[in-house]
Amino acid sequence: MEIKLVPVREEHLPLLLAWRQDKEIMQYLPTPPVRPTWEQQVAWYRNLKGYQRMIEYEGRPVGIVHYHNEAGDHRGEDPLGQRTRTSGPSSPD
Repeated sequence: MEIKLVPVREEHLPLLLAWRQDKEIMQYLPTPPVRPTWEQQVAWYRNLKGYQRMIEYEGRPVGIVHYHNEAGDHRGEDPLGQRTRTSGPSSPD
């Protein structure tokens, strides 16, 4: 079993748009339901700051995660350090 966090890519946009327009999925999101257009989805993608990752299971996108570095790290780096982990508990570096 392999689970990865990968950067959101343009090829993910149609799937992400379908998820955002699905009432079943939207009921679990903390934001009000919206039905973005393709243009709005592309604009969202172009404004990403690197804090979103697609969750892939066995090579297939199954979700998305948004994260923030609230520890005051302002080095301009990806808080995940561009690392991905597969299944298993986290371990200290």
